[in-house]
Amino acid sequence: MGHIADFEHELRRSSSPRLARWHKVDLHNHSPASRTDYNYKQPDAIDKIADSINKNDLSIVMFADHHTLLDVASAQALSEKTHKLILRGTEFNVFVDAFGKPEGKVGKELYFHLLVGFDPSAAEAPEYWLTHIKRQCRETERVSGDKTIVGLDAPIERLVEILKGANAIVVPAHLHSTRDAYRSRSIDVIYNDPAFLSLARGCFTALEVTNPKTAAFFDGKHKETEYLYKTCVQSSDSHEPGNLGWRPTYVQMESPDYAQLKAGLELPFRCSLERPPEPLSSIVGMHVQGQFLRDLWLSFSPYCNVFIGIKGSGKTSALECLRFALGADVPANRKDSVNSHLNTILGTGGKVTVLLKRVDGAKVLVERSMADRHFVVWFEEDRCEKFSNPEGLLFPTYILGWHEIEQAAEDTNLRRLYMDTIADKEQVRAIEAENVPPTVEGWVAAAGSC
Repeated sequence: MGHIADFEHELRRSSSPRLARWHKVDLHNHSPASRTDYNYKQPDAIDKIADSINKNDLSIVMFADHHTLLDVASAQALSEKTHKLILRGTEFNVFVDAFGKPEGKVGKELYFHLLVGFDPSAAEAPEYWLTHIKRQCRETERVSGDKTIVGLDAPIERLVEILKGANAIVVPAHLHSTRDAYRSRSIDVIYNDPAFLSLARGCFTALEVTNPKTAAFFDGKHKETEYLYKTCVQSSDSHEPGNLGWRPTYVQMESPDYAQLKAGLELPFRCSLERPPEPLSSIVGMHVQGQFLRDLWLSFSPYCNVFIGIKGSGKTSALECLRFALGADVPANRKDSVNSHLNTILGTGGKVTVLLKRVDGAKVLVERSMADRHFVVWFEEDRCEKFSNPEGLLFPTYILGWHEIEQAAEDTNLRRLYMDTIADKEQVRAIEAENVPPTVEGWVAAAGSC
């Protein structure tokens, strides 16, 4: 192996990273347990479902069969065949008077679908909660069109209250923007219905949409939805194995478990209907060999990284080592104190090595030592070059230590200078004109006193 491959191997072995990445999840699917409308009746259905999960690289799959549950044996078989998290949920028909809609505006025979996903580590099994809900929320039958529908008619707030001990996820399904409630199983123009919005704000974990244009109304900027900022997901709603996984949602999680899923769904910025692009450039990892930090390996996420620790734990030290290795500018009035700090961290023979992914897609390994301030750069073909200034790295970096951040917070001109440097003047002025928060890719700003 070459220098870069060796570094990556040791980074994986020594850094024990806890980094979030985007996982594909599909939270609305059916199994043969949905006997009346599951389209594949063959005995190898579970094998074919497992094949679809693996083929689509899904990390979490929930089965929400109509007023029932995927059986334990099938769930276990899917888990063993895929090594993925298989959740057992259910899909309830909920009659619209559960929303408290005035009689006459919509008929009592209309209903919508509600997904409930159960925590596999909860004290009580999903079977207990399913029975409990049906009993407490009055499972009943009504005639809807030419069908007899089994559904719940208790208020949604009652259902959510009952589910508190279950740590469940609650997601209204099939949000449409149509007034044809028979076809959409929704209430009026559901995304801006006041009764629905009230429940969306206080009762639902997320909202399932079939069209990204509907999801756009829940970005916190739309009057129609009372400026509600809410996670929207899309799911396959598969009724046969081959359709599973065709319409996933992406959730940012450290590990694909139920707790991370629920936490991600509750934070809209951790969910996406499309795979978010990875930043073109990023810091992959760092190794510090010195006096204070003797053998520190750190992995970095290509997105956001946060150092958290008590005073004196080494947050600023790691930041200064990163700044040293990449040759990031240090304010003139801080150079003496930064150099003194580096001497304490690294000593006279200390060295910092950083693996970078550049905008051009290349990986480069940068070494810099206190004994020789040159930048020694290894390339993927194991070629080595030495540079006297950081421009040779082709990796422009802006790193602010906690002193600079504090100073920028107090000095408007300095803050504007940093913004102009990180973005560019035209971009900053456009952001100011729109009065929206800036979004800048490809730069690192870290505070040593988190």
